[in-house]
Amino acid sequence: MRLTEWQGKRLLSMAGIPIPRGALAYSGVEAEKIAERYVDGVAIKAQVLSPGRGLYGGIRFVDTPSQAAEVTTAIQGTTILGEVVTSVLVEERLPVVAELYLAIRINASQRSIDLIASQLGGNGIEERARTNPEQFVTTSHQRNKPFLPYEGRTLAARLGLKGKALLDFSILVVHLYDAFCRFDARLLEINPVGLLTDGRMVALDAVALLDDDAFYRSKSLEDMGIFVGEEKLRPPTRREQLASSIDREDYRGAVHYVDLDPNGEVGVISVGSGFSIALMDMLDAFGLTQANFCDCSGNPSAEKVKRATQLVLSIPSVRGFLFASGVVSQPLDVTAAGIIAAFEETPPSVPVVIRLAGDRDREGCSMLHSVGITHAYTRERDIEDCIAELRDLIQAAAPRTAPSLHEDRGRGEERLNRSERMNAD
Repeated sequence: MRLTEWQGKRLLSMAGIPIPRGALAYSGVEAEKIAERYVDGVAIKAQVLSPGRGLYGGIRFVDTPSQAAEVTTAIQGTTILGEVVTSVLVEERLPVVAELYLAIRINASQRSIDLIASQLGGNGIEERARTNPEQFVTTSHQRNKPFLPYEGRTLAARLGLKGKALLDFSILVVHLYDAFCRFDARLLEINPVGLLTDGRMVALDAVALLDDDAFYRSKSLEDMGIFVGEEKLRPPTRREQLASSIDREDYRGAVHYVDLDPNGEVGVISVGSGFSIALMDMLDAFGLTQANFCDCSGNPSAEKVKRATQLVLSIPSVRGFLFASGVVSQPLDVTAAGIIAAFEETPPSVPVVIRLAGDRDREGCSMLHSVGITHAYTRERDIEDCIAELRDLIQAAAPRTAPSLHEDRGRGEERLNRSERMNAD
């Protein structure tokens, strides 16, 4: 998972690395108020994950608060390499006399951690690394060994730094290594490290890539306002945030959820990522619009399936619910138990079709039939036939009028609120 600059700098700050003063702004008015705090002007930085944002107008420097408001308004809503700008970092301008580079990354081939430093920091670092590789110093470290202060001083000395600059840079290296380990990072990069006129060193930018598989032990991230979830080119919806929480709370299985069409008529849960993508094409071929993507695979517990099902049923636009799997190895009687529990707590008001294919699919299907879920099938029934049946059931149901649609949205909101309360408990 990549972090925005603002999120990355918060990690650095927690590790004791100096960063410029600043704050996030979501409007021109907010940017103007933040800029009023700094007399020497500010930098306006689009908070996107796309690299090279400066080349596309994503970083601008202004002298007055009114200019900050104007530039922020102009940047917001624009697209940088497919990513919509929704917020900007308004940050004090600092007097920089030199720009250095420092990064720590996982070296998978050597099973080690690489520390890379250079005095040629700033824009165009990739080109300089290609044309002047001798100006970049790299050292490796084993994760199972403590990182000692002298190693930071050695790296700074190899870089050619002396005196106070050597000492300050070595401290920066130690703090960055601490952050790298504490937050289970795969990459932490400061480019540039700004050397100021008063001799201080400050992280002027930050790139952070965290290990998704270690999020279960990084609870402090959410306390810092850093949402942990799948990487997307837009802010997560309430349902996506809740799905991420459901996924993290139980290590068994996965709930990969994305809201798709706000007017989609079919709420979907599927098992298996490849099958889930193929299912999207099948639904489209039958003229059905999918409201969401939800892959619930990897042997999830019944409770996890239940909460994922309730989450999908909270989508206000859906007129039908489809739970489908390809041939999978996870025990589908456990999956069926989760669906039944969800329906007992949140009875569906739309047609339901379920197709289980794989381990214990017949047992799971029998469980569903025993509680009155009639449109439940095993691997003997083709998925195309199940989709066609759901389409016919949706078409046979009374079309929703505007008032009933409003009521559906109200019920969906109520169900979503209930799911959030359950998650909080």
